[in-house]
Amino acid sequence: MLGRNVVKGETICYNEIIFYFVMKYTSYKEKEEKFMKKEIKRFLLGGTALLSLLVAGCSKTKTDNETSQVKTTKSSTKKKTPSISEYKTDSKNPGAAFDWNLVGAGLKDYKREFYDIEGKRVIKLTASVLDAVGNLQKTKSEITDSKVLAALKLLDAVYVDQSNIGDLLQAAGVSNQKELYEKIWNEYMIEDITKNHPTFNNDATAELDGVTYPIKVYGPMKLKIYTNSLAQAGAYELLNYKVEGDMVYLKYNAPSMEGDTQVHYSKEQKNNQAFLNKIKEETEKSSGQDYNKNLIMRTIFTLATVQFKGDGSFGVEGSGEFYVSGPYYLAVKVDENGKTSIDLTNLLALIQIHSKSATEANEVKFQKNQ
Repeated sequence: MLGRNVVKGETICYNEIIFYFVMKYTSYKEKEEKFMKKEIKRFLLGGTALLSLLVAGCSKTKTDNETSQVKTTKSSTKKKTPSISEYKTDSKNPGAAFDWNLVGAGLKDYKREFYDIEGKRVIKLTASVLDAVGNLQKTKSEITDSKVLAALKLLDAVYVDQSNIGDLLQAAGVSNQKELYEKIWNEYMIEDITKNHPTFNNDATAELDGVTYPIKVYGPMKLKIYTNSLAQAGAYELLNYKVEGDMVYLKYNAPSMEGDTQVHYSKEQKNNQAFLNKIKEETEKSSGQDYNKNLIMRTIFTLATVQFKGDGSFGVEGSGEFYVSGPYYLAVKVDENGKTSIDLTNLLALIQIHSKSATEANEVKFQKNQ
């Protein structure tokens, strides 16, 4: 068994306790930085297996939920977020073909695609995923409160069927996915990165093979790839819910993105090795010297491993089995007509960019004295 959630009263090893608290609120940004350092070392020195695989193994658990295959979708709403970029990708730029309207592919016939311990691509149907799908369907069928069901549609649009991403876009007050991820970048990522790296410049660019890469253009693309990956979850585990007026509070567990897939994707691109190797070299050169260039190179590497495709995905952790992290706490506003809205704090938690703030705000709703 790869791992499990830490449950109150359960006897666990000392290492599991450490790993649990290390991983509980780890953001994608942190995971990715660890991954690139390990991948560069592997590339330059030969390296060994990624530590992230071991850490993930002590922070996940088997559970339940639902699934569906994915199609492209669009949604519109009156409120729009201004574009944060004045740059336009040109024909030489790999990102020019990035299609923002695509979504992550969900499970097909309930089967998970992953890489085994030998690095071989596997497509497999497992009992744990089927159980998770069935359990989620059963749980939702027993819920009679229409507001709760409306709020759960936002989770479904991320973890079950991203062809329904329009539900999330409308709730977030944006017209399309490009606006969504630019909003997140502009209103959260810039401040968060600057807090940890004061030399960060959102107008920074880096050049590679005659192409200029602006971080403000490619950063939001990377966030989308991470969210695409969650579509392979197929389900989530609803633990509890509360309704207070027009606010619905949800407590749930959910699968997380599989970071190690980047290694396998990069190795499979036989005709693109020169480009990928050059990115790794530039990443190593800029490490500790030029944070902005280093960040851009790491971002470009991530996008290059999925060939700059708008539906690129790394899948979820578990090696085909249903493993989750959490619990996550979410607050969704639902009016009497069933219209949902979600603020930035809860949006970040929903797509697993940053969940600590939402947990601190919403966990109290599920305490015993409430």
